[in-house]
Amino acid sequence: MKQLKYFYIFIAVFAAINSANASDLTKSIRNFKPLVDNISTGGTISSEGFLALSDNEFDIIIDARTPPEGTAAEQKQVEALGMQYFNLPIDGRSIPQARVTALAKILAQNKGKKILLHCVSANRAGALWAEYQISQGTEVKAALAQGRKIGMGRGLENWIRDKHKISN
Repeated sequence: MKQLKYFYIFIAVFAAINSANASDLTKSIRNFKPLVDNISTGGTISSEGFLALSDNEFDIIIDARTPPEGTAAEQKQVEALGMQYFNLPIDGRSIPQARVTALAKILAQNKGKKILLHCVSANRAGALWAEYQISQGTEVKAALAQGRKIGMGRGLENWIRDKHKISN
């Protein structure tokens, strides 16, 4: 009976630690959202956020920010914690097809790995995800709904609608 009691205590402590780690992500990554399977999205990552990502066993960080937004410093932090870093810069006016293709390749080559796709606010991350989903056969309106859920704003949503000739 005593062993069973210790087992339940162990399970409760383990669950609390995992819950705390997951809440660290939402506190330290702007607009953090688990998306599908092993893929999450978000905005700006605080210094504590990088540690939380590592503690939560993330493998890959995909950054949709441009170099003037601090990508070199982020790459150093990410790699110092043993994670892989990819920069797919998006200027916020459109989503280049080359970025969609690169995202598809990264995801295909890293199935099962925990991945964070982010930018500053999750606007570009949401739009890139929507375009990726469309490239994989998702209906445009469904992909746009996913992009909005992530944080995609009106400007990039309208760009995607225009590109795919979808009315409001």
